[in-house]
Amino acid sequence: MGPVHPLATEGNVVRAELAAGRTLPPATPWPTPAALPPLEWNEVHAWVSPLHISWDERIALAKVLDTEERDRANRFRFPKHRWEFVVARGTLKEVIGRYLGFPADQVHLGSGAKGKPYLLRPETSIDLRFNLSHSGDYFLIGVAKGRELGIDIERMRPDLADDGMARTSFSEREVTAFRALPPEFQERGFFSCWSRKEAFIKATGEGVSYGLQDFDVSLAPGEEPKLLGCRRDVTATSRWMLRALDPVPGYAAALVAEGHDWRVRCFHWPSERTTEERPTAARGLSYLPSAAAGDGTESRA
Repeated sequence: MGPVHPLATEGNVVRAELAAGRTLPPATPWPTPAALPPLEWNEVHAWVSPLHISWDERIALAKVLDTEERDRANRFRFPKHRWEFVVARGTLKEVIGRYLGFPADQVHLGSGAKGKPYLLRPETSIDLRFNLSHSGDYFLIGVAKGRELGIDIERMRPDLADDGMARTSFSEREVTAFRALPPEFQERGFFSCWSRKEAFIKATGEGVSYGLQDFDVSLAPGEEPKLLGCRRDVTATSRWMLRALDPVPGYAAALVAEGHDWRVRCFHWPSERTTEERPTAARGLSYLPSAAAGDGTESRA
C-alpha cells in the first residue's frame, strides 16, 4: 500500500463529525430557488451557503480549483481554514459559472492590487461583478452586472462588541452612536456597523487601506441602513447604496453596490454535489491542497 495522503486523515475527521451528529448551524430563511434566477441590470443577487459540508462535497469543490488556488489553499496553516477556502472559492466559481453558462473549472479569477477578485476567463460579453465573505459557519456571495459591489457577513460575538474595539475600528460619529445604545442592543449595533463598514471598503476595492475612520455608517437597530458620510470622498453617498442583510440568526451582514437604482434579491445556494462514493486516500487527491504546506492563517477568501 502506498503512503496515505494527509487529507485522508482529515476526511476521517469530517466523517466522524457527521456520524456523531455535529451540531448544525441555524438554518437560513432565504429561499432555495428551483432554477437560477435571471440577473437583471437593476438587481444584485446575494447567496448564502454553509461552509461545513460533507467530505464528498469538499472533494468536488476542490476539483474546480486551479493551480494558483490550490497553492493559496496550501498557505493556510490549519485544515479548518484550508477547507473553508476550498469550499467558499469553489462555490464562488460554481455560482459565476452558472451565471455565465460555463463549467466551474473553466472559471479563472484574478485579484486586484488590494485583493478584490475579478473574472479573468472565460471571455464573455456579460460584465459580471461579484464579491465574497465568510464568517463562522456561513459565507455570502454577491453578484451584479456592470456595477461594483462589496458584501460582508459577521458572526456576532459578545466578547468583541465592546467600547475598546469600537474606538479602534469605528469613526467618532459611530462610536458616539454605539455608546448611546442600550446595553441589550450594543452587540447587534456593533456588528451591524462592522459588517457595513467591511462591505463598503470591499466595494471600493481598497480594503482596510481605505481608512475605517474616514466614513460613517448607521448602526442603531431600527435605523435605516445607510452610508452617512465620507470625508475621503464627498461623492461616496451619491455613488454607493448600502443594504443590511439578514441571512442567518446570530449573524450580521451587509451589501454595498454602485448606484441607487438597484434592489437586492436573497437566496440560499443549494448543495447539488451528491455521490454514493466513499472517500479514499487515492480518489481525487491530486486536486487537493497538501496538509503539510505553508503556515498562513488567512481568514478571508
